[in-house]
Amino acid sequence: MRSKTRRTEGKSLRQIIAALTPILRDWFGYFKHAYRTTFRSPDGFIRRRLRAILRR
Repeated sequence: MRSKTRRTEGKSLRQIIAALTPILRDWFGYFKHAYRTTFRSPDGFIRRRLRAILRR
C-alpha cells in the first residue's frame, strides 16, 4: 500500500484510487469471512494516505 500511495509520484487521486480498488477487492474477497476488526487498521491507513495526497 505504501508504494501505491506515495505523495511524490505525481499521480492524480483518481489514478491512485483506480490502482488500489482491485487490490482492496481481492483482500476483501480473501478475508471476507474474517472478523470486521481485521480491516480497521488497513482501512485507516489508506484513508490517512489518501487524505494526505488530497491535501497536497
